[in-house]
Amino acid sequence: MPTRTELIERKNEVIRELAAARRRLASASPQQRNRLEAEIGHLQAQERELRLTIDRTPIAMSTSLQPKSAAPQTLFDAVITAGYDRNKVDPLAAITGQPQKVLLKIAGAPMIWHVVRALDESKQIGEIVIVGLDPKDAPDFGRPIHYIEDQGGMTANQRAGAKKAAAINNQNRYVLAMPADAPLLTGEMIRWFIDACRPYDHDIYWGIVKRSVMEATFPNSKRSYLRLREGQYCSGDLFLLDLEAGLRTHQHMERFFASRKSVLNQVRMLGFGVIFNYLIGRLSLKTMLGVVERELGATGAPIIMPFAEAGMDVDKPHHLEAIQHYLAQHPEHPAHART
Repeated sequence: MPTRTELIERKNEVIRELAAARRRLASASPQQRNRLEAEIGHLQAQERELRLTIDRTPIAMSTSLQPKSAAPQTLFDAVITAGYDRNKVDPLAAITGQPQKVLLKIAGAPMIWHVVRALDESKQIGEIVIVGLDPKDAPDFGRPIHYIEDQGGMTANQRAGAKKAAAINNQNRYVLAMPADAPLLTGEMIRWFIDACRPYDHDIYWGIVKRSVMEATFPNSKRSYLRLREGQYCSGDLFLLDLEAGLRTHQHMERFFASRKSVLNQVRMLGFGVIFNYLIGRLSLKTMLGVVERELGATGAPIIMPFAEAGMDVDKPHHLEAIQHYLAQHPEHPAHART
């Protein structure tokens, strides 16, 4: 049985052979085209099989990563979390008849397909990892994808995605992360977010959207907002994280999410002063960044995004209705033109 390293080397060799065959096809005579097209089809099948074999091969994960390259990073691998709780009935999956929410149709194509297309449209994405979607159920994304089975929880899925990114390439770097239920994301928004994170001197960046921006476009979205001294914000569904810091902090993140429904545990973790200032509306962004650094042992920075679409994920049936209404009113959105 070939080792994981040998499989990856063979996959890269097949990719090079594919690129060469496609170059020959571009200038081939009519007599040569049938042979070259058959060769390309054979190589594509080989590549798919190798990728599936690599994804099924256990990862011998080392926590040590090679240092970041001195050259500025221009391509970013992406991790998409698509998991769901198999013990609960998802109302969106139930009403659409899909095996899971991320496969329901938006503008004629599965929701997760739009997320992958937006990543491609940004022209800044390398490898893509999807956690929580069975390859048998996946649509044709038009590009290779790494799949990881659902790990049973949000933070576990995020950790598995980060480990997979480290297995694909063990050099430390920034990795983009997002959920699979944000179909209104576009390549322009992703490029804007990545550029806004420069000069990449923090461990974690996360997108947020101001309530006034959200409600100007989606007045009935009923999003959950974090109330701070500077305003009210919801998540922008885009995250950029230093891979080493992401792997290191996941245990702390699990502890944080586990405590989110216990006021006593939250007070123990965040401190009474933080909870009190939040309750009276005096909690600031600066204080929140201090909490992130103290609890996660990592530096972070929020990126205030001007795009309401980046904050409009699909959690409930009325969110789906809001997105469908939005697309009916915005024929210029890329979702209509994606093929």
